[in-house]
Amino acid sequence: MNSQFDLEYRDASNYRASVTVVVTGEINQDQIDKISRNLEDGMFIIAHQVGLPTPAEQLHNEFGTSDDDHVFTVIEQWEADQPTIADFLTEEPATIDMTVDELAEKIGAASWDVSGEMERQGLLDCLLSA
Repeated sequence: MNSQFDLEYRDASNYRASVTVVVTGEINQDQIDKISRNLEDGMFIIAHQVGLPTPAEQLHNEFGTSDDDHVFTVIEQWEADQPTIADFLTEEPATIDMTVDELAEKIGAASWDVSGEMERQGLLDCLLSA
């Protein structure tokens, strides 16, 4: 059994992009709690900073960037409420080379660098030209 994380990006105009990642291993309650403690506003991460794909890049590749863009990705399991173990479990094979323990550690220890991610995604240039 593995653990699935459903990632979604929504810009200020409600354009959306999503990606599902599966990591190796079954998540446990301690890992859910560790992740929960370090989510921005209870559900957001900066995906690239913890080794996950950034769904916003799908929109950027198709439409470019705009002043509606931001750097945060929602982990959908946290969007409605505190998730349970069952919200993550899947028999699907891992899609990235990371264990659930490694991901929980990375998210739990992250210091979200918003300006660094804005620069990486090219959003600073967009804001300066607006």
